[in-house]
Amino acid sequence: MGCAPQHEGRWRMPRPNSRRLRCHMQITGVRECGAAVQESLILRRPAGASKDEAGVRHQAQQAQSLPASRQERTLLSLVARLQWATMITNTNKSRFENDYEMAQKYRLPEEFVTDRFLVKRIIPSDAQAIFDGWNSDPEVTKYLTWKPHAELRQTLEAAERSHCEWEAGTSFPAVICLRHQPSELVGRVDARPAGHKVSYGWLIRRDRWGDGIASEVIRWAVDHALSHPLIFRTEASCDVMNGASARVMEKAGMTKEAFLQRYLLHPNISDVPRDAFLYSKVR
Repeated sequence: MGCAPQHEGRWRMPRPNSRRLRCHMQITGVRECGAAVQESLILRRPAGASKDEAGVRHQAQQAQSLPASRQERTLLSLVARLQWATMITNTNKSRFENDYEMAQKYRLPEEFVTDRFLVKRIIPSDAQAIFDGWNSDPEVTKYLTWKPHAELRQTLEAAERSHCEWEAGTSFPAVICLRHQPSELVGRVDARPAGHKVSYGWLIRRDRWGDGIASEVIRWAVDHALSHPLIFRTEASCDVMNGASARVMEKAGMTKEAFLQRYLLHPNISDVPRDAFLYSKVR
């Protein structure tokens, strides 16, 4: 990111375009120009520059009562301060105007839509539908790292953990709903960022298997992650016998990258780690 030039170890304030400002004064009048400076301060307020902004606004107000020649010099100085504050907080804005999250960690949106589905952050009130739909189903949880829930209390506790994980930014668990019937939960997706990459997991209600739900949602999530300037890799893994999940990853645009021995532990089918396939999509 660019910065203002330095001189002898100290920051130098950039000079305003004096000729342009003087022309503007001649056309609009000095008092109108002073009012424009104050309005600009409000519209272009840079984050973290409240003290400087307050000082400039106060001086701009005082300048209204000065003789025209002194008003010109004062306003030139105020414009320079305004430019400086804006430069500090938003240097090279034109380069990053479409990358607001440039300096921020990747986060999955709390709500987004695909062609057919609405995906939204898990909330505690979703627990009953999650428990009935898949958390208690031994077939849906067959290739997971945890056993099916026997009581609703377990799902409620899991929903609370999901809330904490989302707040911390360590994982983004979300439920998949029918786009035109948001109360109908048909599955779940998890996005787990780690540095420059994001990994994924998902569950689909058994009566909706084969509808292409997971591949549609994962494709959207992968494309969204790779559009972030700090994410260069997306990945997911599955048991070597889980052909359905492998097809989901392929349809989502991922390619098989590796065969991993003794990689995943699935307590519902084995007491020892099992082999897995690793799929990825990078940019």
